[in-house]
Amino acid sequence: MPLLNGLDVTKEVTRRNAGPAVVICSVETNLEIVEAARVAGALGYVFKKRVTKDLTVAVRSVVGGKSFVSPG
Repeated sequence: MPLLNGLDVTKEVTRRNAGPAVVICSVETNLEIVEAARVAGALGYVFKKRVTKDLTVAVRSVVGGKSFVSPG
C-alpha cells in the first residue's frame, strides 16, 4: 500500500464505531508487531504461513467478538 500500512488502515477503519472487525494477515510474526496490531484495533492476526489453517477460525472468532492470534 503506497500511502498507508496495515496498522494505519486498521486504525482508520476501527476508529469509526460501526467499523468492521479487522483480521490482519501478515508475514510478520514479531510479537511487538502483533501487539501493535491489537492496539491499532485489530481483533485477529493471522500469520501468512498459517493462513490456510487459521483464517477461517480467525474470522469466526472476531465475528463473535473474540480475539484471535495464530499460534506459534
